[in-house]
Amino acid sequence: GNVTISDGNLIVAAGHGIDFSADAGGGSSGSAGSELLDDYEHGSWTPTYSDGSSYIDTGSSNFQYIKIGDLVHLWGNIRTNGSATGSAAFYAQSLPFSTVNSVSYNPIGSLSGDNGWSEDLSDSNMICQLSHNSTNLKFYKNSGDTVGSITLNNIGPNANILFSINYRSA
Repeated sequence: GNVTISDGNLIVAAGHGIDFSADAGGGSSGSAGSELLDDYEHGSWTPTYSDGSSYIDTGSSNFQYIKIGDLVHLWGNIRTNGSATGSAAFYAQSLPFSTVNSVSYNPIGSLSGDNGWSEDLSDSNMICQLSHNSTNLKFYKNSGDTVGSITLNNIGPNANILFSINYRSA
């Protein structure tokens, strides 16, 4: 039958979760792994950066995540400060969860900037990407047949980098 909780929370003991195995799941062509929902959380996190954090306006930057089971949805806004400059690849480090350790797993997410960028990348495809077994979120631009890392010189001072990515955690 149904269970109703009129006030309060359903608390599941550590190491357990909600079991959906009574559902056939997987469809006719799929194969279900675990059907146990054993984690849900949401919160904020603070990244570090490939070239240090001296070029980031920490008061205007914002980073959030939601984790359901092993699926992580991560998004944020990095705001550079007035002295942002550099030609090395710029990327965020120290994500709240590492990606799964599978060589064939490199999730790609959306990336955009605002009108404050020093370089016009409006004709470029911009993405963010995670490598397997990593907590580094790298930013790339693709102009025609040239793929390259985004640098602080591309972004410039007082500009925003907005990103969103979904990935499986280890």
